[in-house]
Amino acid sequence: MPRAAALTLALPLAAQAPLPAPALQAITVGEVSTLALPMRVELAAFLPQIEALAPRTPPVVEQWAEIPGKPRTYFRCNLYREPLGFRFSNQRVAVTTVVNFGMDVGVRTVGEHYTTVGSCGRAPEAPRRAMIEVDTQWALRPDWRLELRDPIATATALNTCQVTFLGIDITDDVTQGMQGQVKTAVAQLDDLVRKTDLLRQRAQEAWAMASQPFELRKDAWLVLRPEKLRMGPIRTEGQTLLVTPELQARPLIILGPKPTTEARALPDLDVASEILPGFHVRAEAELDYASATMQLTEAMAGKTFETERGPLTIHTAAITGADGKAILELDVKGPVTGIITLQGRPVITEEGLVKLEDLDFTLASTGWLTKTAAWLFKSKIRRLIQEQSTVLIGQQFKDLMALAHQQLNRTLAPGLEMKGQLKEVRLQSILAAPTAFRVVAWIEGEAEVLAR
Repeated sequence: MPRAAALTLALPLAAQAPLPAPALQAITVGEVSTLALPMRVELAAFLPQIEALAPRTPPVVEQWAEIPGKPRTYFRCNLYREPLGFRFSNQRVAVTTVVNFGMDVGVRTVGEHYTTVGSCGRAPEAPRRAMIEVDTQWALRPDWRLELRDPIATATALNTCQVTFLGIDITDDVTQGMQGQVKTAVAQLDDLVRKTDLLRQRAQEAWAMASQPFELRKDAWLVLRPEKLRMGPIRTEGQTLLVTPELQARPLIILGPKPTTEARALPDLDVASEILPGFHVRAEAELDYASATMQLTEAMAGKTFETERGPLTIHTAAITGADGKAILELDVKGPVTGIITLQGRPVITEEGLVKLEDLDFTLASTGWLTKTAAWLFKSKIRRLIQEQSTVLIGQQFKDLMALAHQQLNRTLAPGLEMKGQLKEVRLQSILAAPTAFRVVAWIEGEAEVLAR
């Protein structure tokens, strides 16, 4: 998921070989980055928990209720339901069940006293059966809990209910009465759903995970610093819930020991009309001059260049920065022996190579070279050095693209799996800062989370 996204930027800009543990430093990101990760939630895993929330026998059984349209005529029933069935259509759900019931019909005499005048579905008769359906819209609240809205309750008799002794068919009356009782039961179910923490717990797990440092390599960590969560429209495919949460964060890449992070409470959910999937992360990272020097030394030390005056050998190479330019310091021996310095404008290529353009001798070198080796100014040595003064990170870049793909396709937690792909890493700009090359990049890709 999202924390692996900066991997391809952070590691290519690390040292080619191990270095002593650097002092703790942080590379900040000013702009807010967005990570919209579609989630596929398999509702089959949650349905048994919903089944457990709904009582098999509602609390209103054996309570007298007036039959609609028949003053002073009442019924009471004892029923139990069969397993629930679910049909999902985006943010609507229809819950069906078959209830088995037996009932008494009576008249109200004095106060709360009733006299039974007949029954159906009571022993020794077989229970009567009815299909109960509740169709309702459900929604996510800002506190990450669900609520049911505008429920429609219907009761359909599967066999008739004729009151014994009287022989009166009161099936329609019974179903109307049941609908009223079902509405009461739905209100109680809504209260249970509002109080359940199933979804909030999952959101809290993901939020806590996003708040933890993610190890990029030894002594290099990514801290997302999440700030806000938004949720796009909710859809369903069969019994799979499709949601797209968007995380807004300000990532940090921290070099040094594992940083401590401050726990933050899960923020309220913000609902958006549309969220485009994918992550779009702006990140800054640093290639310190010690690391760049190691790479240049490996590439240039011991190399000999043919010049008009004979071979010129580079013994050591070092690179620093000042006033936005890179300073290249070479210890050479040959027709010219000593330390020469050149300065150039750092650029970064699409392949992830840091090069120096417009390379020229510094004023300090120009002074003594004018007196002892003025021929160097007309030679091709500057062009040859410029071609070699490249920080070679291209192969690392390719290797880490594959590593980032692995990090985007893994198990995040029990029952939580991420799948994704890195589409593009655009290296936007490079600056020669006082202590390091600072690179700005945009990282884009897609990922989704599957909750089972």
